Amino acid sequence: MKVFAGEIVEDIPEGQYGGKASNLAKLAAAGAMVPPGFAIAAGELPSRKDVDFLVYTVCGGYPVAVRSSAIGEDSTGQSFAGQYDTFLDVKNLSDVLKAIGKVRLSAKNDRVSSYRESFQLDSSGVGVVIQQMLRPYASGVMFTAEPVEGDDSLICIEEVAGLGDKLVSGQASPNMYIIDKATEVVIEETIIDEPVIRADVISKLVKAGKRIEEWFGCPQDIEWAVTSRSKVARIHILQTRPVTTLTNI
Repeated sequence: MKVFAGEIVEDIPEGQYGGKASNLAKLAAAGAMVPPGFAIAAGELPSRKDVDFLVYTVCGGYPVAVRSSAIGEDSTGQSFAGQYDTFLDVKNLSDVLKAIGKVRLSAKNDRVSSYRESFQLDSSGVGVVIQQMLRPYASGVMFTAEPVEGDDSLICIEEVAGLGDKLVSGQASPNMYIIDKATEVVIEETIIDEPVIRADVISKLVKAGKRIEEWFGCPQDIEWAVTSRSKVARIHILQTRPVTTLTNI
């Protein structure tokens, strides 16, 4: 197992731990606010004692989020967004161990199988990420290039209230903001529900997105969450991946 938390960020090879875990470690090493956690390699069978120890010492205790990090997931060519199972608010060790098994089994579900067939991909191992469970008042995704037209002069931010799992899975319709990347000015809004984040939070997200795009060298699809309504908004980066609608063209 490998840790990414605060000043302790271990090297997490994508070929063993999957794209999500590798990218989270890179984000943490670069100074992004990433919820602390640890990664389990594909095929690794950690002991109950070791998992429990890391949940308390790295994640700050239960509950935690248990997420997939498959080999090839969140890569330049394929994202697998929403394909594997994710388990939030997992409250004890027994349920964490069950969730690890279920995340790995989800590699065989119809969604993943269909996705692999459409891209003619071989099956691969599934790593697992376990992270501190956040209680955000707003969550969403940010594309550092407009994903439909492929315009890299624009940033697209989508937001929902609370946790962003329904947005990522396509179950919720978000508010959307289109921002000019150079001026950082909002040039278009689509408001489905009452706006959740303030203009200053949008500005901070845009600045964070531009930094992350620079770190990774290409437009990014970023999941984020905000946990404070105070003047100093705490923006957490939950994951990043290349915008595959651009790289697959």
